[in-house]
Amino acid sequence: MLDDFDDYLLTAPPSAIVGGNKSAIQAWEQARQDYSRMKKGEIFDEIVRKSELATVGKESAMASAISALARNDKRMRLFSPEERTAIESVAKGGKVQDALRVLAKFTPMTPAAAIFTAVAPGGAAIAIGGMTARELATYRRRQDMNRLAAQMRLGRAPEIVRSPFADVPATASRGALSSLNILAPESESVNALAP
Repeated sequence: MLDDFDDYLLTAPPSAIVGGNKSAIQAWEQARQDYSRMKKGEIFDEIVRKSELATVGKESAMASAISALARNDKRMRLFSPEERTAIESVAKGGKVQDALRVLAKFTPMTPAAAIFTAVAPGGAAIAIGGMTARELATYRRRQDMNRLAAQMRLGRAPEIVRSPFADVPATASRGALSSLNILAPESESVNALAP
């Protein structure tokens, strides 16, 4: 019932307002736009929250949910053409995301696979590479979902004014880039979320 109410509130025509003066109608329209932005942002927050409960893989749970949203014509009508394009782009993923997902398949997920990995030549390196790829794929997917949520709340794509390496975890994969955040001013390490 709440979803039906939200759908009505987000898609009701201006003629649905009976009475009121011009300023009241403008205030209603602004409130409806703000409510729409908030509700659209919550969709992506919910996808991330539910993926944290996934037993198999957080990245694949997020990928499945965003793909299901992109295929749902009824729900996609709530979004503007630019927002639909952004959602479809995240649902498709990219070459880096696809490569990370393939490498993540080398993560030993069962005791038998872990034993095989431990005794196979180079097995430990393959397992570590698979686990690292899995974590990076999950991190990148979560980052994409957070950007979508920010875009919905702002009504436009957020402007990134920071280094692309600012949020990379301080692990062996980061290597020499770990000193970049120390040298960068604080103002360059955040998204410009203000309009």
